[in-house]
Amino acid sequence: MILAISQQSRITSGMWAPIGPMPVARTGACAAQLSDGRILITGGLGSSGALNTVDLFDLDGSASAAEPMSAAHSFHTCVTLQDGRVLVAGGSDDIAATNLAEIYDPAVNRWSTAGQMEYTRSGHTATLLKDGRVLIAGGESQGSVRNTLEIFEPGKNSFRFLSTGVLSSARKEHAAVLLRDGRVLIVGGSDGTNALASSDFFDTAAGAVLPGPDLAAPRAGLSATVMLDGTVLIAGGNNGSEDAATAEIYDPAASQVVESVRMTARRRGHLAFLLPHNNQVLLVGGDATGSSAELYTPWRHVFQPTGGLEEARSGAVGAAMASDGLLLLAGGRSRSRVLESSRAYRFATLKTDQEYYDPGDVVAVTGSGWQSGENVALMVHESPKRHADRTLNVKADASGKIETEIRQLIQDPAMAYYFTAQGSLWQAQTSSGSNPAANLNQCAEGSGLSALQQLTAPCNWVNGNVNGSKATYFEGDSLPYQLVMTS
Repeated sequence: MILAISQQSRITSGMWAPIGPMPVARTGACAAQLSDGRILITGGLGSSGALNTVDLFDLDGSASAAEPMSAAHSFHTCVTLQDGRVLVAGGSDDIAATNLAEIYDPAVNRWSTAGQMEYTRSGHTATLLKDGRVLIAGGESQGSVRNTLEIFEPGKNSFRFLSTGVLSSARKEHAAVLLRDGRVLIVGGSDGTNALASSDFFDTAAGAVLPGPDLAAPRAGLSATVMLDGTVLIAGGNNGSEDAATAEIYDPAASQVVESVRMTARRRGHLAFLLPHNNQVLLVGGDATGSSAELYTPWRHVFQPTGGLEEARSGAVGAAMASDGLLLLAGGRSRSRVLESSRAYRFATLKTDQEYYDPGDVVAVTGSGWQSGENVALMVHESPKRHADRTLNVKADASGKIETEIRQLIQDPAMAYYFTAQGSLWQAQTSSGSNPAANLNQCAEGSGLSALQQLTAPCNWVNGNVNGSKATYFEGDSLPYQLVMTS
């Protein structure tokens, strides 16, 4: 039976349920969530070769055909840009890797050209930067693995080859993630001969590549996932002789990698998702059966098995759905058969009504996907910790939803607050903080100055408005301001 998303309450958390199949069977495609919550599935390989067809998953979980691309792309990248359009770059057609790029505009359901990359690439990574540009890294073409980088600039609708730096090693089957400070961590992979333990940072401000920390072991076909606290889960991959059942954590604050606990299965080429409003990381496939799944819980530092798929799905794609607590997995290959079917994974959620609060604000906490009628323990933890953790008990309603308010919580503007919910079967985590505070200062260079003296007078920054007793300004002068963030 295929369920509509309106029937999501019938999907048990931690399990998969069938939803609308795609019009076209595909593996090696790419999935991108649109700004309106729909999910765009592009290209891939079908039963007769590389595809230019495109499918759209609507908010109700049904799938329909969208405007096709101008060229076939498989094992390509797709990124939702800040303006809501989707960039598709590179990949392979039926003959070789391509450098073609296209942009989808969901407002008009149309594709347009985005020019060409400097190099043909398949199996590269594409990372959306904070300034709206897209970093293209590594990949391979005609047996040659790339160590080069390119930048896509949406305003110019074109690619620019990065001449200011190359990766420390040519990389394919690597992973790349955007860190909170705006840098991109590019880690692991293969140079075509050996699995890699090295990593690189791309510094967006300098436009340069800098060496990153080494992993404990080489990992090709790994995953890298940024978690709620900014740390990165680096999981699975192949070390050159066997698939790994271990994971490592990169901590940007300490600028080091530490090994985490063992996973429940060896995995390579798996999918990894940070579950929204949950903060657990779901790993799917890439194991011996191609169908198992597991969850990493960062606040407990453990992996645990979760509901598996009923059949192997290598080369599937996925994305979070607009409905709270649901994740889509679509297509893939089951042995020799390319799949058009899709599945939805249900998970418990926890969220606050705002990301930031002022001192004294009431924090409203809600969640879904919990067991009907169960008691959920909600713990509040400060970072940095100055007070003991607080625990509240919240009872889920008949549909598995929880709701409560916390008063007199936000007291320190420099504090972050983590909310962790624990039910009988599920757990989830979210966070919030105080609104940032700042001082607005004005330049007071002294009173009674001549125009010539004013030119060389030092600036004394004063909080609040300056007046004739502190400063000398003439008609037409500009008044310098200084904004100082205090939290």
